[in-house]
This record gives sequence, structure tokens and C-alpha cells, in this order.
Amino acid sequence: GFDAAWNGWGSAFKRSYATLKDGKVIDFLRTPGLLQWATDLVAQHAEDAWRWVADVFLFTFDLCRSDHIPVDWKWSGDDFCSYHYMRDGQHDSWAGRRCWHRWSNFCPLGFVAALFVRAQGLLAVGYQDAALEDYRMASAMLGWCREFNFLDAEVWGLTAEDLDREIYRFQRP
Repeated sequence: GFDAAWNGWGSAFKRSYATLKDGKVIDFLRTPGLLQWATDLVAQHAEDAWRWVADVFLFTFDLCRSDHIPVDWKWSGDDFCSYHYMRDGQHDSWAGRRCWHRWSNFCPLGFVAALFVRAQGLLAVGYQDAALEDYRMASAMLGWCREFNFLDAEVWGLTAEDLDREIYRFQRP
């Protein structure tokens, strides 16, 4: 099954975000241990994240031009594993799939949240370039056209728009 450690991270992140969200830049540094937890998750799962982004970008341009998943992508071996992981990850039929095992210890949305927290920490100590790279990586994990944007504010307390807002802060004149 899915690694339960990500559930704890998701709950802690959402609690932190919900208590500090008020139209301001979120100060995750006020939540003891959250920044270190995020930093540890990013370090521990960086390789999985790069594999995820590679899978996403392999299919992203086809999905950007389509409003549906082509029939030949459905359950054709390990093809497009990332999409099925996000869509069907907890279903029994999916858990038996070969590529499920590759992703069973990785939560892409949890990783996006961890990058967001780490970027906030980097900004707090003046590392704007490194923070921007974390925001961009988090954005890339959701796909070029946001076709993997399953970030739900009710579940995560974070949206793709929050990522965009942070990225745009660096790009405005």
C-alpha cells in the first residue's frame, strides 16, 4: 500500500497553512519542525520527483492539446503510469499494477507541498534564487498545462494558483 508517512505530512502541512492563511505570504517557520520535515522529504525523495517530472513531461504536450486521455494509454503496461497513479492510486485494480510499486512510497502532491514550505524557508533567509527553483520544480510536477493539478485547497490547503503567485512575485518588474 501507500506509504503512511505522507499522510502525516499532509495533515501537518494543511494545519499549518490553514492557521496562517489570511491573504499574506505564509510564514511556515512559525510551525515547529515543519520546515525541517519539508527539507528532509525533499532530500529523501528528490530522485522520485525527477522521475515523476520526466514521466509527466513525456505525455504533457499530448494532454495539453486534448480534453481526454487517448484510449491506447489506458492500462498499456507501464505507459503513462503517473496519470493512473494520480487518478486511481488507491483502487485495488491499480495496486496490482507493476508500476504502482515504483510510486507507492512517493506522493507527488506531498512533495509539491514540501517544496513550497522549503521555498518559504529559503526566502526567509534570503536565498531567492533557490526558492524560485523550488517553486518551479513544484510547478513542473503539475504538468506544463496543469494536467496533473490535483491540488485541492480542501485537502492540501494549497493550490496551483498559490505556486503561480509565488513564481510571479519574482518575475514582476
